[in-house]
Amino acid sequence: MVSWMHAGHRRSRTGVRRLPAYIVVLCVEWPGLERLQDLVAQEVGLARDQRFFPHVTLCGPLLLHPGTDIVAVLDRAVASLSMTRVVHPVDLHLFRGKRGLAVSLLLQEDATLTAFARAVSDALAPFSKKSNPIDIPPSKRILHISVAVNLPRQKGELVFSKLADPGGKPGREKELLFRETPPRITRMALIRRGALWKAYDLFQKKWIGRNGLFEAEKRGRR
Repeated sequence: MVSWMHAGHRRSRTGVRRLPAYIVVLCVEWPGLERLQDLVAQEVGLARDQRFFPHVTLCGPLLLHPGTDIVAVLDRAVASLSMTRVVHPVDLHLFRGKRGLAVSLLLQEDATLTAFARAVSDALAPFSKKSNPIDIPPSKRILHISVAVNLPRQKGELVFSKLADPGGKPGREKELLFRETPPRITRMALIRRGALWKAYDLFQKKWIGRNGLFEAEKRGRR
């Protein structure tokens, strides 16, 4: 089982309070992907920061102007929006980023999901002190769920080739994902300073704290 994203921010100098970096994600319930991550880890090895829980990144990392209440901003943006309960992976893709390669599964186009992602990005844009360039409106973010991230070039290309090969075990396991019950979106979460901070239950339309989120996850697995 994949653990939640760990805190990994650097300590600031004494007396200097650095602004927190935020990432907004959708948490995805997808046991099949976690099994695939286990298999990839066995085959090529994955460090702790190369594998995270199944999620769709909507926006971030970003720094907000001092005094901005991100919870209030997002609450106004999404309270009236509907949300797709399931998403459908359609293709394997290799992304190239500043911290390395990401091997990901692209999601089928969905108007409701796209509208939700756009609302989050657009709502935060006026309050952003520093943003990921792909989130500057109009957002150029491609919605996906990653198998592994932050990979050096050789390792990233190796993982991609293993997943793309239908004759190998990782490739066969990946193909099973497309035939299983589609992954289910459970809630929107805020990652603050590299750690899970708060979450928004998309269907009850209310915020829950970190402890409440873990309790909800436990109940969901029963």
